[in-house]
Amino acid sequence: MIKTQVANSDSMDLNVSATAALSCTFKGVSPARVLAGCFGLSQCGHVEKALVSDGVDNFNNDKTMFLLSRVFGTDTIVFEIHKNGVKVADATAAHGTFYDFGSLANPDLKGILIDWYKVKNLFGYGKYNIVTKHTSLGEDIEIESHCFQVAEYSECIADGTVKIESNLSGCINEYLDLGNSIIYQSTRIRGAFVEDLPEFEKTDYQKANGEKHNVKATFSKKYKLITRLLIPEVFDYLHLNHFLANAIYITNYNTRKVGTFIDLPVAFEGVPRYGTHKDVGANNYVYEFTDKNEKYTKQNSCC
Repeated sequence: MIKTQVANSDSMDLNVSATAALSCTFKGVSPARVLAGCFGLSQCGHVEKALVSDGVDNFNNDKTMFLLSRVFGTDTIVFEIHKNGVKVADATAAHGTFYDFGSLANPDLKGILIDWYKVKNLFGYGKYNIVTKHTSLGEDIEIESHCFQVAEYSECIADGTVKIESNLSGCINEYLDLGNSIIYQSTRIRGAFVEDLPEFEKTDYQKANGEKHNVKATFSKKYKLITRLLIPEVFDYLHLNHFLANAIYITNYNTRKVGTFIDLPVAFEGVPRYGTHKDVGANNYVYEFTDKNEKYTKQNSCC
């Protein structure tokens, strides 16, 4: 989860933007909506599964990134780990990969990639929140994440979920400046990831006599990610972080073992549309992706 300075925008608008720095906010959600407590689609009741196993394989061990930018050099930022509403620790390198001020190319960033396996080993299974406390010029801002249910990985528990992983670097307007640092991000949501009909593209040129000649033809494998309506916190994070990332990987989990994809490298094809799917139900977002590996191009002249 990346916390940063962004605009006060309606995060359920499909044309999501992040411009005009305003105040410290939680992943694109305005300060007023954060301070009000619950916002959007059952914000306070949203639970993200954080599954753990051996602490090694990303397939069955989840991690979550929290990142915040200070406004002034005197700012302080602390990430607290809360279990069942009670603080158990300040997040440190004992709980994942810790980025103090100056650790990244942008020295104003501070964050932690929470390793839920390490958290489980220290504090056990259960429901957790990460509470970020940011003090700037004497003003205290407290932001509580949605709930993470830390549980032992099993095919049954993971069934019907999709994990989106990405590597992000560079700048996203005023929303985030990572410079040349690369950060890993991961989010697990309920949904389905399915193969769609392939896409065919053909490039022709026309001679002066009107005769057409084919230059190249391409078949691309296409996929759909279908999710239920998402809370603003997760919706914005997908758009402003995962889908703008340099590299995106999708893993879907289903007990039927049909159409299972693991760390599939994909390219995002644009804003979602509404649709339905038998595995998810009505009132869904449908995201479209292209396979970055399986694209077949035939050219009449090859270098």
